[in-house]
Amino acid sequence: MKLTRWHLMGTLLGGALGYVSSPSPAGPPPSHADALPPPATHPQPSLPPAWKAPMAAARQAPSSQSETAWVKWAFAVPDAEIAAAIASLNPFSDFHALRVLFSRWVRLDATAAWKAFEALPIPETNITWYGDHDSESLDLPGGTLSDNPRGLIIGRMLYSQHHTAPAAALAYAQKMKSERVGTISGSEAYQITEFIREKGLAATDSGSPLDPAADLAAAISLPDSNTKQKTLQSTLEKWAGQDADAAARWLLALPEEDRAGLKLGPTADAIFSKTAPALRAEILTSGLRGNGISQEQINLSRAITAGNGMHPENYDTIRQIKRSAAALEQWASQDPATAQAWLAAQPEDALKSYLSGEMAGVLSRTSPTEAIALLNDLPDDQLPAAVASLASGWMQKDAAACAAWVAKIDDPATRESCQQAMARSIMSSDPALALRLSLQITDETKRQNIQQKITDGLDWNPAGLEKIVAADPEVQASLKSLQEKQTPPGAP
Repeated sequence: MKLTRWHLMGTLLGGALGYVSSPSPAGPPPSHADALPPPATHPQPSLPPAWKAPMAAARQAPSSQSETAWVKWAFAVPDAEIAAAIASLNPFSDFHALRVLFSRWVRLDATAAWKAFEALPIPETNITWYGDHDSESLDLPGGTLSDNPRGLIIGRMLYSQHHTAPAAALAYAQKMKSERVGTISGSEAYQITEFIREKGLAATDSGSPLDPAADLAAAISLPDSNTKQKTLQSTLEKWAGQDADAAARWLLALPEEDRAGLKLGPTADAIFSKTAPALRAEILTSGLRGNGISQEQINLSRAITAGNGMHPENYDTIRQIKRSAAALEQWASQDPATAQAWLAAQPEDALKSYLSGEMAGVLSRTSPTEAIALLNDLPDDQLPAAVASLASGWMQKDAAACAAWVAKIDDPATRESCQQAMARSIMSSDPALALRLSLQITDETKRQNIQQKITDGLDWNPAGLEKIVAADPEVQASLKSLQEKQTPPGAP
């Protein structure tokens, strides 16, 4: 069977989420995880013979089918035989079955289930082997993935027990956390802390005020950096759902290095989507700088605005760049003086130049003179792109005045950048003017690219395109040249 990319992604994702694949007969030799027998610390109940054959079949399933086989087997085990089934499994490799069986058992007999779980040496980190035919075809046999089976089983057990005994589940989670301070692993700490936070808040008297700032302060004290980051993000998101501005102010009050350590990245915009534009602009821009923002990424953002396609490897950063500009534009429309003062105080870098151009584009719709003044102090190498943003916004207010101003720009690079931005900004609303503007673009490739986009957009209205072309001899000649370049030699 050929392994599709979706099949492979599912297998890899399963490992990343803590799903451990059982080895196949074709897997690596004795170093196999399931070749390690569970330690016999005390006599264990024996699994009835009727379940041994199905278990052997699940163990022989190819790695890509292992999860399904083990889960089916574990759900088929009768309640009375769960303890014997768990005792028959290998705690180093049979994670799929263990997570299902412990989740079932904790609802039936929580005391026995937790006691048995604590007695088993289920590892915090495990090895996933790829040994079936599908993975071998991709040169993956022997590949490994790290996951956290022990912590994930704890999480499954707590949430499962909470369905039948919420108070007991919460009490046991709090007991584990208090008794194992300093010894609890990162994955276990995260699962327990998240459960306590979520279910503890749900159990709080609805009349009592919540204290998310205290939850965040407690999360900051967690020793494991990964657990700390995830817990902070989750708590911050819930706080933002209740009071987005308060959560944003708390975040912005953190020292810069702590804020950068959160690594909110693309989640920042989702968490603070309801925050005031001023706070959102500050959070998004500080996040971009904290994660590192390059001139190349700024350029890619402008290229995508120009319709040149998406860049998957920079998708999240580019989206955050655009969202920060949108937040600043909204802020400028509400309080331009404060927004400009904030922008002026920003560090001198490519991001500030980009945002200055976007801000100028907003101001140019009401005051072109003020917009032009905003760009006076920008570095020469960043001025063309910023002026292009200004022109794109100004075109929406007064196309003729903007075109006349741009025509007087002495610097060829700046003038060229503006002409492209102007033509793109109105190619849908006024294709005739866009085509006339395109004639001023001296770079043949860029000129023809814009003209092609304009004419492609008029495919649905050939009569309208013909009328535009017939009304302007220069446009007619330019489009004829474009058509000739696209027509293969010898074609009719």
